[in-house]
Amino acid sequence: MDLVRIPDLPRANLLALLLVGLLEASASDARAVARLARLCGTVRVQAGTMAVLLVFDGHGVEVRPDRGEPARATLRGSMAGLVAMVTGGGLVAPVLAGRVRPSGDVLLLLRMAPLLLRGARREAP
Repeated sequence: MDLVRIPDLPRANLLALLLVGLLEASASDARAVARLARLCGTVRVQAGTMAVLLVFDGHGVEVRPDRGEPARATLRGSMAGLVAMVTGGGLVAPVLAGRVRPSGDVLLLLRMAPLLLRGARREAP
């Protein structure tokens, strides 16, 4: 079973492709795989007009288009703000600057964050 799944790849938006790439890069690390297996819940990530759902099911994550389903947590911001956060800009500065706005189950977002940050470090040249 794949840890990172995207059911409708041909129709995926740029945000979905970015998140899949980060999560797949992160999934090459044993600690990240264990963290991924422990996460359960749905996170909405919205950058400008693009939005996706990350559905953590205890076996991995599925990246789906956002069709208005409820989510336990939401991470909103500009694409630049989200990219800056995952590529080394830290978690706090973009939030304090208002470029990224978390809401809902912030604990779930904090547990998910290392997966995106680790993936960004692994993808860097």
